[in-house]
Amino acid sequence: ELLDMLKRGEIDMLSDVSYTDERAGQMLYPELPMGAEVYYIFIKPDNKEIKASDYSTLNGKRIGVNKDSIQADMYRKWANTHGVNAELVELVTEEDESINMLQRGELDAYITPEAFSDRERLAPYCKIGSSDFYFVLRNKRKDLLGELNTAMSSIQDEDRYYTEQMSEEHL
Repeated sequence: ELLDMLKRGEIDMLSDVSYTDERAGQMLYPELPMGAEVYYIFIKPDNKEIKASDYSTLNGKRIGVNKDSIQADMYRKWANTHGVNAELVELVTEEDESINMLQRGELDAYITPEAFSDRERLAPYCKIGSSDFYFVLRNKRKDLLGELNTAMSSIQDEDRYYTEQMSEEHL
């Protein structure tokens, strides 16, 4: 919803946006990312069928992921590399509802970035990739791009571990 609002010009700036070529044609990215996130397949903690030592145990399973997300593309590449043949279910639900779908057995696994804080409902199965994420501007706000580049550079010059500290504190 927020990406659509940015594209429509209802907001000028948005945080936590992964880079894609398609998005780069629709919005402005600064030179430096605001951070990086890692994408994992999560399962229910009590799941005994899906084994971390054997990716083939995902075959035939239903794996949820946010529709049109970078995680979906990353999963497809990961699955192709590892010979996994599972059904990818692209979701348009809020994350909490997606996790509830996993709990109810409507999904066998769920892909999300670093959701380790929800250990009661999620157990990490494996990492499928990572990517940088950015503050982005709507295309018509080129006037802000220089300021954003300067700000991001200043933050990283002053404290090169700022991103990690923010992740640690807020994630």
